[in-house]
Amino acid sequence: MKSKFILILSLIIFNYLNSAVRETNSGIEFSYDNPNAQSVSVAGDFNDWNTTGNPLKKDENGLWKTVIKLSKGEYQYKFVVDGNWFFDQDNPNTADDGYGGSNSLIEIDSNGKMIRKSALSISGVKTTLNPKVYLSGRYYTRNEFNRKEKDRYMLDKPVHSLNFGIKTRMSSYFEGCTFFKVDNEQSNFFTYKKAYLKLKTDYFHLNAFDNLGIHTSDDPLHIIGDEGKYKYDFGYGFRGIFVKSSESYFDKILAHTPLHLDFDFLVSENIKDEEGDILSGRSKLKFNMSKKENRELNVILGSSIFNFKTTESGLIQKHNSKEIDLTISKNIFQNGWTNPMNFEVQSEYLDFKNSYEPPFLLNDINIEKDYKWMDGSILYLGSSLKFPLALSVYSNFIQNNLNWNIVTEIDTLDAGLNTITENFKRNKFSIGSDFETQNISALLELQYWTINFPDSLVGWADYYEYLERTDENGRWFQEYSEVPFEKYTLIGYEKGLLWKSNLAFRNKIIKFPFEFRLKNTFAHFDFMKVPKYVENIVIFKLDISPKWTLYSNTRIPYYNDDVLCLKTDFKENIDVFYANYSEIMYHLANNIRLSLGWGVNPRTLNSVTDEFYEGGREEFLEQADDFADYIETSYRGLGDLIRNAETQLKQEQRITLEAVITF
Repeated sequence: MKSKFILILSLIIFNYLNSAVRETNSGIEFSYDNPNAQSVSVAGDFNDWNTTGNPLKKDENGLWKTVIKLSKGEYQYKFVVDGNWFFDQDNPNTADDGYGGSNSLIEIDSNGKMIRKSALSISGVKTTLNPKVYLSGRYYTRNEFNRKEKDRYMLDKPVHSLNFGIKTRMSSYFEGCTFFKVDNEQSNFFTYKKAYLKLKTDYFHLNAFDNLGIHTSDDPLHIIGDEGKYKYDFGYGFRGIFVKSSESYFDKILAHTPLHLDFDFLVSENIKDEEGDILSGRSKLKFNMSKKENRELNVILGSSIFNFKTTESGLIQKHNSKEIDLTISKNIFQNGWTNPMNFEVQSEYLDFKNSYEPPFLLNDINIEKDYKWMDGSILYLGSSLKFPLALSVYSNFIQNNLNWNIVTEIDTLDAGLNTITENFKRNKFSIGSDFETQNISALLELQYWTINFPDSLVGWADYYEYLERTDENGRWFQEYSEVPFEKYTLIGYEKGLLWKSNLAFRNKIIKFPFEFRLKNTFAHFDFMKVPKYVENIVIFKLDISPKWTLYSNTRIPYYNDDVLCLKTDFKENIDVFYANYSEIMYHLANNIRLSLGWGVNPRTLNSVTDEFYEGGREEFLEQADDFADYIETSYRGLGDLIRNAETQLKQEQRITLEAVITF
């Protein structure tokens, strides 16, 4: 695999070094290698795309050449060969030609010299079928040396992973792409990963997808998408079709009115063996209530539906959600402002129902009536204010009501069910602010919630699944529902307070750019109470040259939890945990990096998106003793599991050599 990758990389570099465009004393020489061509010319910005203005002459070796003197600037061009247009396959720098293809690109400085650009900074490798076919992807390798109980470092099985996509782009309106993966971690080394097909028309935009996150609804509660801690778009683990109205079409119809209308529609199914169909739709009507250009006032009324149906072991379960939302947005713009001030108020009401579709068996009795085993509603109220420069603030209130209908008796005469209802309620209030300048950034977030969750008839497993994992949205089937690590110490309490800060300072030490960042998380079970958990992360990054970077990431947690029997005492060195990751990184090009690190890297590949994210330490902690799975059934012993996981993270001695190349 390494030899194949090196061959591909060598070909890319070879093409760049043997570019068909080069400097001469007389100007810029364009050359085209095709001895069988009858006529060749070059057309571009420099001759108003005249197909005959700059013909090339063929030399004795069959190479077509011409020299053009160019002044300072950036130029796009193509070769015209026997009446057909071709991009320069030996020049890796390209630009969209506006017709679904590519123009070749060169840049000239004030001295008439070409400005060299890295051949490996392009997005996608163009094939000879260009402009219709592109290849793009990522090569990733990781070599880890672990010390563990041994006295010397031992090399674990290296990871080699090559992701690549084949994209066919017939025009700017129609394209498709299929992604594959080759790695040495799977039993099947060569695997299909995901695909999409995009079509744009005057009336609608269509996206056919397979195992690819494509969409998050724009209502405040996000009736689809925005799943789990990492806010995944909907589409991973599903295949289907997403259709969205063309804005230009409705804009033309409603051109003389203050209205704007758009809609979307989604139909999909679960990729897994069991049936799992999802149907969703959304419509949105926007009113522009102000004719003043600098005082824009918009009112947006939206409505959505979401339906899920699955069959497992012959039992059909259904989830139905519907919502209505209202957004009022006001823009204010003054002379001298770079950006407008925006004030926005949002509200949404969503209700849902979970049920078993008859007939089904319950206690060996055939039930012929629909059983609504859970229903509920969510109310959202929010506001935000974005200032013209640097600062934005927001606040919101979310109320969840959930009704659990528990069977107490089966009426054998009419196969009906007698139930009692337990009501669960949570109120959550959030505020936050974001401040950003060239040298300073600050992000502050605070959440406070109260929960009324009677445990008389509902056990721990139900509490965890239907409140903590799914954020009480009623979607028991939601697969991506990671509980944030900082919330483990707050689980089961009637109240909770969680606040976070992310402060950064950027500047230069002499001439070397650096960034210092401090991230804090505090988890309390109520106001004015000592935190049960505190996480401090200190990050320092220094660019010692344009290509070399030093990076350090240190995590210091603090526990003060009597229930879990976890209490950090720095003086006595009890339950003191810390973890550091240090790294030196070399940037060979914008899209090639090599790194040598020590410790557990916080930045790792996300198994869902297959993209890098800051979840490496949490993955290590949750996999150390599998307590992320254990807690779904029991809370007992969670403190010991967390202690063991933190100890393993602290004691982990790992040297990692990584390389990432995207093309």
